[in-house]
Amino acid sequence: MVIAATTLDVPVSTWAHDHHLDRTLKAAWWSKVVKAPGHFGLTVALAAVVVALTKRWQPAAALLLAGITSGLLYTIAKWVVGRTRPFKGVPPFEFHSFAKGIAGLWRAENMAFPSGHACLAFATAAGMTLIYPRLGWLFYLLATATGVERILEGAHYPSDVAAALVLGVLSAIAAWRVVQVPSPREPAGFEVVAVPGNP
Repeated sequence: MVIAATTLDVPVSTWAHDHHLDRTLKAAWWSKVVKAPGHFGLTVALAAVVVALTKRWQPAAALLLAGITSGLLYTIAKWVVGRTRPFKGVPPFEFHSFAKGIAGLWRAENMAFPSGHACLAFATAAGMTLIYPRLGWLFYLLATATGVERILEGAHYPSDVAAALVLGVLSAIAAWRVVQVPSPREPAGFEVVAVPGNP
């Protein structure tokens, strides 16, 4: 999926740049709303809502861990890959890995691959989908809108968002397994015990 998305990197980013969408979106109030799933504050708020609604801490903990994990993964990936944002004077497929040495982990200005906003948005969407499967379409739609906004704003290439999707979803799955969230079919706090002689 990420490799396929690279075929769209140049035409889509060039189209957005030529139509000055970067200036339009940066000035639009609704652009900030669309980017909200890419901010950790929203993930924290959703975790609080999950605790209030489910009376269980594990799903909320998994959601927060997914956000933290996605943040670590995209920070490291940006530093390792070293891809500059569109139209910053560097060709789209020229990479500067490990720029600024170890300090580049904390000062990754204009690094694009993967999108941090989209990575967190997809990690949150995947985590919320694991908690509320029937609303998964809505969570992924909101995360996709965040990714599309980042592309049209000129901050990322399509493959940056595709990579963010993969890292975000993997972060949520890993967090779910680490926290060992009980299945919704099993009451929280109960353990299924095999009784000798019963299948």
